[in-house]
Amino acid sequence: MQDEALVVAGKAPNDAAVFFPKAPARRLRHAFTPPLRTSALSHAAGAEAARTGVVCRQSPDLKDAPARATSAVEQTMPAGSVTLPQYDSDPEGRQRELAAKREEYVFSRETLPQGTPMLDKVPPADLPWALFGAPPEQFVYKAGWLWKARGSLCSVSMSSDSFPSSSSTSPIEQAVVTTALRTALDMIPAPFRGTTRDGLRGLAKIGSSDDLNVGSSVVGSVVDIVRAPLADLGREAKGEAAPADAKGATRAKSLRDYADIFGPMFKTPISAAPHGISDNAFTWYRIAGPNPNAIHKCKKSDRPGVLEQLKEALATPQHSKLRGELSELLDAGELYKVDYTMYEGTSTGENEGPVQYMPSPLALFRLNRDPEARKRMPLEPVLIQVEAHSKDVFQPPADQTKDSPELYRWLMAKACVQVADGCHHEVLAHLGRTHLVMESFAGGLHRQLSERHPLYRLLSSHFQGTLNINNLSRFTLINKSGIVDVMMAPCLEEVLPSITNEVKAEVLPSITSAVKAEVLPSITSEVKAGALPSITSEVRAWKARDFSFDAVLESQGMRNQANEFPHLYPYRDDAAMIWAAIKKWVSLYIDVYYKDAQAVERDTELNAFIAELGAHDVKWLEKEWGARGTDNELVPDRQTNASNTDGYAAGVGEDAKVKHHTGTLTSSWAFVPFVQESLQLLKKLVSTIIFTTSAQHAAVNFPQSNLMSYVPGFPLSMYMAPPTSEMNPNLADYVSLFAPMEVAKTQKNVGVLLGNVRHTRLGHYDLAPFLSHFGGQDAHVQSALSRFRQDLDGIKQAIDARNQELVGSWVAAGTAPSVAECYAYDMLRPDRVPQSINI
Repeated sequence: MQDEALVVAGKAPNDAAVFFPKAPARRLRHAFTPPLRTSALSHAAGAEAARTGVVCRQSPDLKDAPARATSAVEQTMPAGSVTLPQYDSDPEGRQRELAAKREEYVFSRETLPQGTPMLDKVPPADLPWALFGAPPEQFVYKAGWLWKARGSLCSVSMSSDSFPSSSSTSPIEQAVVTTALRTALDMIPAPFRGTTRDGLRGLAKIGSSDDLNVGSSVVGSVVDIVRAPLADLGREAKGEAAPADAKGATRAKSLRDYADIFGPMFKTPISAAPHGISDNAFTWYRIAGPNPNAIHKCKKSDRPGVLEQLKEALATPQHSKLRGELSELLDAGELYKVDYTMYEGTSTGENEGPVQYMPSPLALFRLNRDPEARKRMPLEPVLIQVEAHSKDVFQPPADQTKDSPELYRWLMAKACVQVADGCHHEVLAHLGRTHLVMESFAGGLHRQLSERHPLYRLLSSHFQGTLNINNLSRFTLINKSGIVDVMMAPCLEEVLPSITNEVKAEVLPSITSAVKAEVLPSITSEVKAGALPSITSEVRAWKARDFSFDAVLESQGMRNQANEFPHLYPYRDDAAMIWAAIKKWVSLYIDVYYKDAQAVERDTELNAFIAELGAHDVKWLEKEWGARGTDNELVPDRQTNASNTDGYAAGVGEDAKVKHHTGTLTSSWAFVPFVQESLQLLKKLVSTIIFTTSAQHAAVNFPQSNLMSYVPGFPLSMYMAPPTSEMNPNLADYVSLFAPMEVAKTQKNVGVLLGNVRHTRLGHYDLAPFLSHFGGQDAHVQSALSRFRQDLDGIKQAIDARNQELVGSWVAAGTAPSVAECYAYDMLRPDRVPQSINI
């Protein structure tokens, strides 16, 4: 409510306001310039940098910024200044800082998910509960995150069907109080908290007698809350009686039972529908749902082509008309698909509840036949094949207003698509392509870029909380028998395969991490013969390709072009505006510090960062940049073997490839970037990082609350076999397809918890009025940042105007206002997009 009020007033939301409500901003602004964690950027050094001019050249887009001395690019900067390594007067200090960081941030491919580069452990600086000793900027960020997490936990409490509790204090309320109390205790200075801590330990029953680990116990409390409904899973199978006050205990009796679990204090998600998911909602989720990149334009060049995939199903005479219609749509470029046939043959998990089923559907869509309706709903469903290679296909009934077996077969077919889409979203689109992909970038930033590096200063905000939340997910969500294992149909051991000791001994004999990076891509096929690709292989494949916004959209065939998809596509339309604004901001920022492509070539830290990314499977950079390195070693000896001032061995040409040796590897290559393209490639790389950590993660994470928390709208497993054409199902059969109530409540808890933590705001690097993230950095940076925020404000206004017009068009077409409001897409409204992946 506080953020909304500030937005209305035309002011930026301030996450730190609850901690420092009356801070004298003017007096403290410079005093709280955020220090660097290892080699602090002092106020004096910042002032000196401002006086002499930070290494830069004036961007043509910043004519209104103060004039700069052109000789500034050749100046050696004072120690501690934010500058490129080739201009730093204290290179030894930078090296000491990085050496210490590499001891803290150590990657391994042996942690879960095995084969994917992940940090062995998260350093205290990245843990939100490690508040004391943190620089002001970190302190404000962490305290704000804890406050937002507390609020989300309260949302879980208020969304419960048992809230408010009839007892004096519910377990959820106890956990909320305990979390707040423990955090408050940890904020008490050490010299004064011993007696208080000991006394309150017994009073609040928090912590063990020998240890008070705030992080583990708070996380444990949250997990216990989320998992609480699962305690009753399998009760009926055990012959145990259901509680007298339970609503639809174990198996739901109606769809209403799933809506009732949200309780009176929480609005039922917009995915709820009294008679099952409608065709409009089903189609809308393809272009404005939690997995908006799954839809693809069907092309004749596809292998296998969509008609080939359906050849057997469409071979019967009764489908001859449909076969001709699909062929015409394909020729006209008006056929679209979501294809989850890769799930064919997937094993399902074994839980205490009913048997689970995993469909492998293919769904086809065409352009809306009604040109006027196409403006608000561009597509309509054509058919669904619920199992790969099945001869059964289902089409929308002509009359969906009356109960009939045909209607329920169609509803069950749509549910099959939703199951596959939800599983694909959680494992790949969300966890894999944002969280796990960005792990290498976040850890590599700390390991290879000094805190004095301008790219560290820019990108550090976009990695706040990422390493911590990834680490938590490994031990609380995707662990065996964990929350995801229970909710999702696919067997977790197939999704997250373990590399057996036998395979390790055979495939990974005493070799360096660099060699492992070359060998590991083939391990998945050797370990698992199952049809479902592991998350390790999928993450590796995603890193190997260009995953910038433009490239992904092009691969979908869904760009806003006449020959692809020049129609309403809310995710794409909003993301495209944010992508353009990010690219502009990044270009201006980089132009401040890199006067030309040669400055990129001479930046030894940047090239070490690129090399490490290459070792962590980011192969598209290796192809375009030309850098390959190792998992935990530096790109060899660019610094120590240098014999000239730019950090390279003497005689290295601009496009040359130079072989180096470290003494630990038989050989490794460190390639000089292709100079003519390196500056633009750097801008593309940094823009892709910022877009992925902000807008893309927001698009796939936050629908978990208002969409995916409602099981009939987004089931993650089936508890009845997929429909066949011989079935004559009714409403009871359709309801029995969905999860037991215990699992449904857990899915609700997870969705509400993860979808309600919006901490930080894209473009707002200053976490409090008295904290200037960029400190004494260049005036050009501040001018560019101001323009970036203006662009984001304009995008917000454009999205609001589009949504208002869209809702109005639905109301004008006869849709109830409460339903029409569900078509307002605000997942990428800039003021609702965090800077980083922190939940």
